[in-house]
Amino acid sequence: MLYKKETKEGQILLDHMVIAQLVEEQIRQFRGKVWITNSKGVMGGFMNRISGRSELDELDIDVTEAGVTVRIYLAIRFGVSIRMVTDRLIADIRRSLTEYGEIPVAEVAIVVTGTLSRQLARRNIEIKG
Repeated sequence: MLYKKETKEGQILLDHMVIAQLVEEQIRQFRGKVWITNSKGVMGGFMNRISGRSELDELDIDVTEAGVTVRIYLAIRFGVSIRMVTDRLIADIRRSLTEYGEIPVAEVAIVVTGTLSRQLARRNIEIKG
C-alpha cells in the first residue's frame, strides 16, 4: 500500500513503513511506558526478532481518498494515564504526518489492549481522534 501525491514536479510515493516510522517516533517519546502490541494484546519481543518481523508490522495503516487511517494497538504501564497517553499520541501523530509528510490524516485510532504491571491485564479500550 502506497501513499501517492501528485505535484507539478512529479509524483511522490510513500510506503506504509515510512508512515509507520513516523508513528513509532511519537510512541518512543514515552520511554518504556508504552509498547506496541498486536490486536490480541501480545507484545512481539523475542519471537519478532527470530522471525525477522518488526513491531511496526502490527500497525494498521490504510490509505483512502479522505487520507491516511492509522490504528495502533498498545499496552500501557500501570499508573500512567490512559487519557493523557492517547490524547497526546493522537495529536502528535496527526502533527507529524501533516508537518513532515504533508499527508492528510482521516483518522487515528488507538486501542489499549492492556495495562502492564507485573503481568498484562487485558483491556480493550478504543480511542479515536
